[in-house]
Amino acid sequence: MSAQSLTARLRPYIPALEWIPNYQRSWLRGDVIAGITTATLLVPQAMSYALLGGLPPYIGLYASVLPMIVYAFFGTSRQLAVGPVALVALLVASGIGLMAPVGSERYIELTILLSLLVGAVFLLMGIFRLGFLTNFLSHPVISGFTSAAALIIAVSQIANLLGLSLPRSENIAETLWHALDQWQLIHRPTLIIGAVSLALLIGLKRLNKALPAAMITIAVTTLAVWALRLDEAGVAVVGSVPAGLPALSAPAFNLADALELLPMAIAIALIGFMESIAVARKYASERRYEINPNQELIGLGLANLVGAFSRAMPVAGGFGRTAVNANAGANSGLAPLITASLIAIALALLTPLFYFLPKAALAAVIMVAVAGLIDLHEVKHLWKVKRSDLGLLLFTFAATLALGAKDGLFLAVGASILWFVIKTTRPHYAVLGKLPGT
Repeated sequence: MSAQSLTARLRPYIPALEWIPNYQRSWLRGDVIAGITTATLLVPQAMSYALLGGLPPYIGLYASVLPMIVYAFFGTSRQLAVGPVALVALLVASGIGLMAPVGSERYIELTILLSLLVGAVFLLMGIFRLGFLTNFLSHPVISGFTSAAALIIAVSQIANLLGLSLPRSENIAETLWHALDQWQLIHRPTLIIGAVSLALLIGLKRLNKALPAAMITIAVTTLAVWALRLDEAGVAVVGSVPAGLPALSAPAFNLADALELLPMAIAIALIGFMESIAVARKYASERRYEINPNQELIGLGLANLVGAFSRAMPVAGGFGRTAVNANAGANSGLAPLITASLIAIALALLTPLFYFLPKAALAAVIMVAVAGLIDLHEVKHLWKVKRSDLGLLLFTFAATLALGAKDGLFLAVGASILWFVIKTTRPHYAVLGKLPGT
């Protein structure tokens, strides 16, 4: 069998064999710039989302290397940037936080097992061509869920932003009440670091959207903590980060834990796929190429499976990160390969620089990142166009705030399916007739 015929046979299973032989020199500049730009965004973002998920920040960096490389070969999107995302991190925290103390070794092991399960769910959905199931997650459900989740995520970072010790909870009212109750204990140096971080992130973004605001903010605040030795004054820092990439090893598998984590894995797979496919289709349409939803499921599945063997948290494609990658000029899977390589270099050589990185700055990065998920425009639009869908959006929003991310999502999906059945059994019809005198 010739190499050409072998490539043709493997192409449906390894989409990278489509762009690698046909790579154009004109693409290289855009791919290199996009790879570097996305890496400068992803380093602080990945560490922030790991912190949001109750994990050591370096777990987010692990999730940004091998999973990204695997997706570059097996995914069909040429712009999608795979890695840790805020909604998935929230679901990780809400599920595993009930099973183990946050940040403990068991917590980390359960997260790695969850990555394995998420990868298996993705892979099975792709093999059995179940991408259509996400049609039951209607746009109002997604909008309501992401808006509520964004609020939960933002409020959950108050403890890190103010230097308080608050019980971990998805109940916004409970978190705010505890914060108000402890206002006299607010750590002023931490508050100043958090306020400066928010000001830098918002100010730099308004000044020039092309600036790597997150990386600049992290660099400035880390230098400030190091120079003023604010860690000795009580400012929480990332601390020691293991140098180098983790050794590949099989996740610790326990059937009882796996069964308990399975509903969470299904929820993460549904949300992760919806977020990934929505943004992938947007840029594929703009650049006139096709996205294969079932192959996307396989690509995301393999990325999570490989991530589980490299101590990574679950991953998906992110809206903001993909937008940065695409707008910076990404033309092919080479861009994420460059991004992953730079993060691997940072893990190998630059980990001592992360020691003085303040957690308040990472909290600010999270809060600014999720602010864009609150979709007020959709509320105004549905009020004018279709108030029944607005009711579904508000129901999802309220259910997620009241019950938490996982239970709110499943209840909203059930309501969406019920509403679909009601609309299907009661189609719109009009009675036609002749008006008198016409």
